[in-house]
Order: sequence, then C-alpha cells, then structure tokens
Amino acid sequence: MRLMITRARHQLGDLTQKAATQGIEIQPLPLISFEPVMFDWPPLTRKERVDWVAFTSANGVETFLATVSDQHQQLDPKIKLAVIGSRTESALRVAGYSPDFVSSQAYGETLFRELASGIVHPGYTLVYARPEKVSFDPESLLSEAAIEYIPLVCYRTREQQVDPKLVDGLSGDDYILFTAPSTVYTYHQQFGRPTATPIAIGNTTGSAMRACGWEVTKALPRPHIDSVLETVA
Repeated sequence: MRLMITRARHQLGDLTQKAATQGIEIQPLPLISFEPVMFDWPPLTRKERVDWVAFTSANGVETFLATVSDQHQQLDPKIKLAVIGSRTESALRVAGYSPDFVSSQAYGETLFRELASGIVHPGYTLVYARPEKVSFDPESLLSEAAIEYIPLVCYRTREQQVDPKLVDGLSGDDYILFTAPSTVYTYHQQFGRPTATPIAIGNTTGSAMRACGWEVTKALPRPHIDSVLETVA
C-alpha cells in the first residue's frame, strides 16, 4: 500500500518509519511551499501593548518567531500564547515557549470562539500570527467580543508543480492524505480527481474536496497526520 502525504519529507517526522513497520510505504507529495512574510514587531496598537498572540499552525509559530528574532526583538513575558493542535504546540515548545491556552479542537474557528468566550478579556489586544489566506477570519467574532484584533501575516503558501510520475500508477487501494484546502485545489488543478483514495485531514479540507466534486470517503479521527495510520490500517 502506498500512502502519499501532501507535505515535504522533512515535515513527516518519524511517521515514515512507523508506517514501514505496518507495511505501508509513505511518499511525500509537496504540492505547496511556504514563504515567510516580513512584518514589524511589536505592531502598532492603540494601546501600545499586546496581550495575546494566537497561532493556528506550526508554520505560523516558526515564521513568526524567526522574524521576531531577526529583528533582535523578544516577546514580552507578559504576553500569553494560544495554539491549536499538538503539532503547533510542539513547535512552540521546541522554541522554548509554553502555551497559555490550547483549543479543544485543532481548528482555527474553535480556537477563536473559545478565546472570545471569556479566555481573552474585553479590551485586550490579540495578534493572530497567520498565513496570508485563512479558512476562518476571526475579525467579526473578536470585534463582537470587544477584543482588539491585529492580523499579522507571517507567511504565504505557493503552489508547486510536482512530477506526474509521483501519482502515476496509483489506484483505489492507495491513499493520499490532503493536509490543507490549498493542497486539494493545487492537486485538482494539476491532476483532476485522484485515482487513489483521498483522505481529508479535517473539516475544511473535506469541504475543499467536495467543492472540487470529489467524494470524501475518509477523514482522520483527529486533524493530525500521525492519526492517518489508524485510518488506513
């Protein structure tokens, strides 16, 4: 069985070795790349302070902290940090920080709804270290909660052309794990409907599949690539 994952090899960690013990061959399918976007830190705010910084991806953590470091700046220890999912939390801890809040589900909308429900107090300032394009924009939600919102674009995604030989010969007995809506749209543009069985990492990715006219037959039990082995076993 072949399992293709729409990430670069270095983003797969030890998943390839775990899969091999189950007779599953994992191949990276890097349909998108990530490009950092420069920004100024600290950002301008009406109150000249930041109370919270929220992250919805490991890429957001890494590019945000790299830019802050490049500017020879530091995060004020009073700033609280919010994340989704274990991978985003892990990226934060690797950098030497601990999250003050982890959402109950690894979705951006869940994170911001929980933050706005009383975790972040009215009148506080929240910075969202985000990609250029997001599936959920929390601006209206945070405005209704009287939270000052500052969107801070830290990175953007770029489509990558992949060698057609990577997907030649795939059948319905093989799988492709799509890890973001952008990977679905990029694949559809290059190859159309997949011959392998597509797996959605989460709800927004599944919605992108349906928008392309694909049948969503499998989805991960939780939106983390490590759980894919439970799905295809």
